[in-house]
Parts: sequence; structure tokens; C-alpha cells
Amino acid sequence: MKERTPTVPGRMTVVRTEIVLKPGEQQPLRRVDFVGGVWHGAFLAVGMTLVDPNAVIPAFVIDLTGSPIWVGGLAALLAVSAAAPQLLVARFVEPLKRKRSVLLTAIYLRTASWAILGFLIAAVGPDRPKLVLSGLVVLLGLFSVGGALGGVPYTDIIGKVIPARRRGAFFASTQGAGKVLSVGAAVLVGVVLTHAYPTNYATLFLLSALSLSIASLGIWAIREPVAKEPTCRRLPWGLYLRSLGEPLRALRGLALVAWVTGFGLMAVPFYIVAAKQAFGAPPAATAWFIGALVAGALIGSLVWAQLVDRFGSRRMLLVCVIVSALTPLVALSAWVVGWPILVLVAGLVGATTAGRGVGFSSALLEIAPAERRPTYAATYALLGLPIAAMPLIGGIIVKWLSFEALWGLTALLLACAVEVVRQWNAAGARYSPAERGT
Repeated sequence: MKERTPTVPGRMTVVRTEIVLKPGEQQPLRRVDFVGGVWHGAFLAVGMTLVDPNAVIPAFVIDLTGSPIWVGGLAALLAVSAAAPQLLVARFVEPLKRKRSVLLTAIYLRTASWAILGFLIAAVGPDRPKLVLSGLVVLLGLFSVGGALGGVPYTDIIGKVIPARRRGAFFASTQGAGKVLSVGAAVLVGVVLTHAYPTNYATLFLLSALSLSIASLGIWAIREPVAKEPTCRRLPWGLYLRSLGEPLRALRGLALVAWVTGFGLMAVPFYIVAAKQAFGAPPAATAWFIGALVAGALIGSLVWAQLVDRFGSRRMLLVCVIVSALTPLVALSAWVVGWPILVLVAGLVGATTAGRGVGFSSALLEIAPAERRPTYAATYALLGLPIAAMPLIGGIIVKWLSFEALWGLTALLLACAVEVVRQWNAAGARYSPAERGT
């Protein structure tokens, strides 16, 4: 690694030091990069809390349509739109010496999507619900495409600026800081939802757009290392597709674990829907759910960070899926003790969602070679596409059977997933911090 200061002959020089890396070299940890990454993640979490996909968006959709299939279908749209374009992005991004501009473009695309949706709801919400629903479908898709565009360069940038031994701490700090701020966001959601439609939901989407804009400042603060040479050349599509055999083989075990643990996602959007439809929970219950999601993720992040750094991502994910399997069983007790128990369930969902984020992100960075991180991230996202159908399947089960049937089936499938993850854990050598590579 060397530092290079650009100069212009005959002119006063503005000092702007670039960090130049040789292929495969790891940049030493810089505090500003760590803090910038945490800042971005924290305000991204606030923005997502304000329109939480497991609470606010399902509540909005059920108020708008009354259909659990629409709830599941839009959740599936979120997942598909976020994953499908990633190979296109990876092929474009991978040879670039700098990738930050792509990430910033993605952030501002997402910001614009929420801002337009907020203005649309405010302008025509009471009079033209079908137009609002159409706008929601289109802009939700664009928001997710922005996630696909940003996810590939984000993985590569974080892989370059955060050393392997600090990634568990980084991901946990990011989630922890985000959840602390999100406690305030959850309170704000509760206040906003006391107002009538369309003011309530329009305000939430506009505030979310503002938070995403603030999050982008953290990315501006990161000094992205510049590769001395392009890490690879941009291959023709035929050669590029043939080159995917390597990441497919390397990631198949991790993808299998993602698939089987993804059965839990069948039920996730329907805990708040059940509280509203089956138990008559008041509108303020949405804020309680968001608060529980935030609190669970905050507490969970501290636990997951310790498990990843001490025992590796495989053992951490085993603990995470055990908690996931217990979650729908707790939900079934709502028919005995009432809807408030579903607030506890939301806390468990928050903890396990944070666990998936920490565990799978760490595992992906452990597996992916530095020079091919974008392609590995995109391949992993595509391998996860079957998971996108889970919320839609959940909506169909609720429509034709019941919430009890959905939660019972989810618990059964996750019990099987525990055994799959246990065997995957036993098959892999334990990773110590020194063994995880770069």
C-alpha cells in the first residue's frame, strides 16, 4: 500500500491523499472510515424504521387493500427487485477502481423513490387509492432496485476499509447505533400514526427520505482505497456467466442455509397484520411493534457480535435459527393471552433479523476473495431469490387457511432448518478472527 498526493505543475497544490492498494491488499483500519460506515448504517436504519417493511408497510398495505396476499406480494417484490439486477451491477462495478459513486447513486435513487411516494400519498391519497397502490408498487420496486445497485459496491467498499478481525464489531456497531436512534424513530412513528390518513403515511415516507439523505454523508466521509490496477477486466457476458461457476460452488452451502432459515420469512409480515385483523389491536400497536423490533435488534446485535468474533458466523447462525424456530411458537400463544404477546414476538423478529444481517454478511466476506467481492455478493443475492417467495406463500396460507396454520407450519419448517444448520456448522472448521482472511 502507498499514499499518493495528486499535484498540478505550476499551480498551488491542494493536498488530497489517495490510498493506493495492490491487488488483494487490505487497507489499515481508519477511524473515520469506521465511523462513516456506522453513520451510514445508523441513519439507514432510522429511515427503514420509519417505513418498517415488517410493520409500517404491511399495516399501510392492509389498510389500503385489506388483502394479506397484497401484503405478501409486495414483500416478495421488495426481495426480487433487490436481488435480480445484482449480476448486471456486479459485472459493471467489479472492474472499477472506485465504486463509491455507484453507491451514492443508489442511495439517492432510494431517497427519491420515498420522497415521490410521500408526495403522491399526500396529494391524491384520500381520493384515488388505486393510483396510490400503483405508485406504491412502482416506487417500492425502484427503491429495491436502488438496494440492488448499492448492495454490490457497499460490500466491496466495506471489505476494503474494514479489516476482517473488526467486521463483527463493525456490523454490530452499525446495527447497534442504528437501533439506538431507531428507538426515537419508533416513538415518532407512534406520534405520526395518531394523525389521519393521508398525513400519517405521507409524513413517514418523507421523513424516511430525509434520513436516507443524511445517511449518505457517512459514505462521503469514507476514503475509498484506489486499486493500483483494476482488480479484473470487464469480461464479455458469455465469459462472465461462465466465471460464475466458482462463486456458485463456494456459496452453495451458505445459500442452502439462507434458504432453510428463510422459511421464517413466511410469517414475519403477518404478526402485525394478525394483531390488527384477528385481535383488533389499535393503530398505536404499530408503534409498539416497531419499538419491539428495534429493541430486539439492539439487544440481539450485541449478542451476535460477540458470537461472530469469538466463534465465527456458522455457530452464530445456528443460535439465530434456534431463536427463529421458537418465535412462531410464541406467536401461537396469542390465542390465549391476546395480541400484546405479539409485541414480544416482534422483539424476537428484530433480534433474528439483526442476526441474519450480521451472520450472513460476515460469512459472505469470509468466503469471497477480495478481487471478486462484487460478483460473489451478486451471486449470493441471486441464490437467495427463492426466499423472496416466502412472504407471498405466507399471504396465501393466511388467505385460505389461518394465521395459526401459517405459524405452525413455519415453526415445523424452522425446526428442520435447525438440523440443516447444525450439520453445516459441524462440516465447517471453526473460524478464528485470524483465520478469516481479508
